[in-house]
Amino acid sequence: MRKKRSLLSAIAACIVIPLLLQSCAYYNTYYNTQKYYKEALAEHKKRTGEQPTSQERQKFDKTIKQASKVLQFYPDSKYIDDSLMILGESFYYLGQYRKAERKFLELLSLFPDSDYATAAKLWLAKTHVQMAQYDQAETALRTLIDSSKDGRIRDEARYWLAECYRSQEKLQRAAEEYKQVVERIDDDELKFQALMQLGRLYIELEKYDVAAESFELAVRRARTPDRKFEANLEYGRALSRAGRYDDAIQVHTEAIDRFYNQKNLGDVKLELGFILDEVGDSTKAHEWYRAVIEEHPRTEAAAGAYLKLAEFEELQKREYKRARDLYLKAKQQRVRSDYAREADARAKHLKTLIKTLDEIAYLGKTIDNLQNKKNTAPDDEDPALADDSALKKRADEARKKTTRKKPKTRSRKKQLSIEDVDSLKIELAGKKILLAEDYLFTYNEPDSAINQYLGILSDYSSPEQRALAFYAIAYILKNMQTEETMQDSIYQLLALKYADTPQGRAARRELGLDDDGNSAGDFDDLYLTAERLLFDRRQPDRAVKILDQLVDRSPPEDEAPKLLYAMGWAWENQLYDYDRAYELYKKLTEKFPKSKYAKAVRKKVAAVDKERKRKEEELKKKQAAQAALDSTAADSSVKRLNTGTAGTSASADSLTARLKKKPQESSDLKKKINLKTKGNGTKKKKSEM
Repeated sequence: MRKKRSLLSAIAACIVIPLLLQSCAYYNTYYNTQKYYKEALAEHKKRTGEQPTSQERQKFDKTIKQASKVLQFYPDSKYIDDSLMILGESFYYLGQYRKAERKFLELLSLFPDSDYATAAKLWLAKTHVQMAQYDQAETALRTLIDSSKDGRIRDEARYWLAECYRSQEKLQRAAEEYKQVVERIDDDELKFQALMQLGRLYIELEKYDVAAESFELAVRRARTPDRKFEANLEYGRALSRAGRYDDAIQVHTEAIDRFYNQKNLGDVKLELGFILDEVGDSTKAHEWYRAVIEEHPRTEAAAGAYLKLAEFEELQKREYKRARDLYLKAKQQRVRSDYAREADARAKHLKTLIKTLDEIAYLGKTIDNLQNKKNTAPDDEDPALADDSALKKRADEARKKTTRKKPKTRSRKKQLSIEDVDSLKIELAGKKILLAEDYLFTYNEPDSAINQYLGILSDYSSPEQRALAFYAIAYILKNMQTEETMQDSIYQLLALKYADTPQGRAARRELGLDDDGNSAGDFDDLYLTAERLLFDRRQPDRAVKILDQLVDRSPPEDEAPKLLYAMGWAWENQLYDYDRAYELYKKLTEKFPKSKYAKAVRKKVAAVDKERKRKEEELKKKQAAQAALDSTAADSSVKRLNTGTAGTSASADSLTARLKKKPQESSDLKKKINLKTKGNGTKKKKSEM
């Protein structure tokens, strides 16, 4: 009898224990999913920027991998809807909104009665706001506000309705909804967020005093030190923008004592520097900037402090090399910050400006030496100085001078002589034009610009350069709203003496004279403007707009390929939109296959096409493998779940991998695109690609 019971017990154990082990296994898998998700949320709360940090991304990726195991290996478990919800939220926090949308829709389709159904509707609406699908989002949010029994869901839906309006720049309606959140909702966190967003909205509307009131209320509503610090900082900034500098200084100085252990305390000190700069006390402002740099290195505030010190060196003291060094230090503090990006752009500009100044100095000195060459000839020397030792000494001194490093202006393969002076003066005038445009457009110093243009007119220069200088002076006088008589005189001179130049034609239009209707001239004018914006001014946004206009005008067939190539280069190398660049290059190769411009990009386009095709084939294989795996599942709903997790985008990185190369130098590209440099008086020969 005892043996029989033992046998039955053994059989029961063989049946029950595997079931228990399986139950424990899928529970542990889901338990780990929850654990990883909590860790990821903790990282998310630490985020200060719009993009997830690498640590946050790793945590969410780990969560997604674990939750996917629940769907794949335990399709009959009771944690399927839980896992779908976690997946959707994880994708949302990573900014992968299309994947998040798919998971929330799967949950609502397969588990309409789930405890997570209402929350999934809210998250789906939030996702649609992020995807700019505002009509869908607004309808869903209003439905939740009117019908949801869950008060928390209703409150959050109202907050996101305000966010929906804000995203559409319907600022007045957004403000009304934020006020509803503040007045009707008891949740302190939502009320805090609404007050902060309301304050930022009033900043956009330039209602700084009202914004300050919102931020002050947010300080009172904040329930954590981090929240109080964030609101207090914005409160001080709003007071400063309202011109209430004394109040702003008081708020910020009290914050330094109150939030002394905050990691972003450097932001407060930086704001104090900004205010002191604004009221004209640059000495104390610089003391705060240096304090930020010393006490809060490698922070965004340190980048801002270096930026302000660099601006002072550049704009006030005209110490361009010192300013460039400080801009580079700003970039090193926090590479991805807005301050660092601005500093990087300014450093690149100063590099070009310093080079231009060095070239102007070198060319001027070279011209002077050549012009004085006759005066230093041996025949004209004092006989008392013409002995061998004196000549040897002067030869040694000349040799030392010629071995010094000189700025590179151009390759000089021959010994320069007095006959080269005129060509050197034309080259010098071209550099002065660049410098004058910098003074005018970058530094807003019209007087300095006029001095450079007058220098061009007073010395030898090409007709094209003289026309440009005359027109620029007239442009400055016109915008300064002075010397109307002088403007007209300059326009008349241009219209008569420089009629065949772009400036001459523009002057005729200014004077109201009949234009010659030369469409080719109009094309050249606009193209020259685009060239200057692209290469000299480094303003690709404006350049591509002009090039777009030229394309819309149905340009001559021999000009169209050049336009497409120039636009593609701008998008690739200065605007960094590789998809747009690829589209233009592709259009160029298809529409003008025999042009030299198509030949220049054909290999690049082919490489991208090949990579895309490889990715598509790889995706198809993954999808086929996933389909085979799905077919083994018994339940049809499980098939749908597994299909939802398959594959990634085929074109995610293909273009970047092929197009993201080191940009060509501007001078090389100008030769390739055949940009006409009318501004410096020389016409480049067309060079083969």
